[in-house]
Amino acid sequence: MKVLFLNSRASLMYPMEKLGIMILSSLLKQEGHECENIEPEAVPDLIEVVRQRDPQLIAFSSTTGLHTVYLELARNLKKAFPHIPTIMGGPHPTFMPHVIEHPAMDIICLGEGEMALLELANAMEAGRDYRDIRNLWVKQNGDITRNDLRPFLSGAELDALPFPDRELMAVHADVYKNGTNSVMSGRGCPYKCSYCFNERAQEMAGGRYTRKMSIDRVIAEIQDMIQRCGTRMVAFQDDVLIMNKRWFKEFAPRYRDEVGLPYVCHITIDLVDEEIAEALAISNCKYACYGLENGNEEFRHKMLNKKNSNEEVITGSHFLKQYGVKIITQNMIGFPEETPEITLDTARLNVEAMTDIANFYFFTPYPGTWAGDYCRDAGLLSAPFEDFPVSLHDMPPLDSPYASDFKELSQLIYLGMDYPSLLPLMRYVYTRLDRNSIVRKLAVKAFFALNKNIRSWPYFKNRPSTIPRGIENLA
Repeated sequence: MKVLFLNSRASLMYPMEKLGIMILSSLLKQEGHECENIEPEAVPDLIEVVRQRDPQLIAFSSTTGLHTVYLELARNLKKAFPHIPTIMGGPHPTFMPHVIEHPAMDIICLGEGEMALLELANAMEAGRDYRDIRNLWVKQNGDITRNDLRPFLSGAELDALPFPDRELMAVHADVYKNGTNSVMSGRGCPYKCSYCFNERAQEMAGGRYTRKMSIDRVIAEIQDMIQRCGTRMVAFQDDVLIMNKRWFKEFAPRYRDEVGLPYVCHITIDLVDEEIAEALAISNCKYACYGLENGNEEFRHKMLNKKNSNEEVITGSHFLKQYGVKIITQNMIGFPEETPEITLDTARLNVEAMTDIANFYFFTPYPGTWAGDYCRDAGLLSAPFEDFPVSLHDMPPLDSPYASDFKELSQLIYLGMDYPSLLPLMRYVYTRLDRNSIVRKLAVKAFFALNKNIRSWPYFKNRPSTIPRGIENLA
């Protein structure tokens, strides 16, 4: 049978591989099924393309926020093809399973989807009833069957999966044109940040959430990827590549000797000591990315449940710089109880950590997370979640007395990081001057003028770079 994956780019800043559906495709093809991938934005007439492909199952893998895009696609497709079942997997249905109640959704998959989707495809091809497959909730004639979860795949079971189907994405040439390809060496994150779904995922997994594949398996997959794609840069999509230090210290020299390509990875900075920094460097890690998120230590502990100290952030970052590994940080603006002063603390800590690239996003209170529940209980949500923007670069409708300040600082914070001597002045303007005063308005206008002009002067080309993300320039 044929499975058609619909893969929207609505929330992406740049084209990238989707390892989840690529692994599903490999597994299904291994068992004799057909798989295709369509990016809805890339075709002039989606209905006609689906008609030509003639799938027996239409599949979506969705995060929360992007689900609104997929539900609208499913609604339109269901009108044209009421006989084709639809299935949604990924984080959104896993943690928001009531999405099965949407009229255009027939099946959802909770948790890991490999074995469940394979069983479903086999059952559909054989004409068997598939309402009893674990991990699936199935809706037929308005009745919903809610099945139990199966255990998460073990490290050995991850090893046994086929390599991701690189050909699935190959029809979209721009995904591969920059020479960067993605791989994962394991699954799961051991942390319980307040804004993330990982705490609930850990509860679902029952102690089997953080897993690593064998080094042999990871190296073999990368070598296969290089041969198929002409890879020039490897992007590890693990939540925390260095999660198991012993594993990573064994992996690093083998990667150097058997692969050698530069790579980018995600880490947590509190795990970085000199030995780990050296291992990253010798294995040709060019960029290490970590979630700094917020620069006020007390606030970070209280509202984000990130227990690392500013000293750990600075020390770990300095080890990375000592060994020539560049630093990318992920940061958020607009938490409940956050003030402009706290936002500028984030800029200051990025400066002290010698960040090379800083990405800033707006905090989004995802339902089911601690932070999302906090915002709901405090009455801070000024619109239903379905009306929130798809992109984290757009500010959600969250009640805050500082909303306009956060919009401005989402742009100006880069100026303060490039020129730290301006941070005290910015702090004074945003904490001491009345928002409606002429002096403050003139100061903010001057900041935007500097942000637009002085940061582009050739004299400053060698300063640490930052990547402006977020709303349109307000100047």
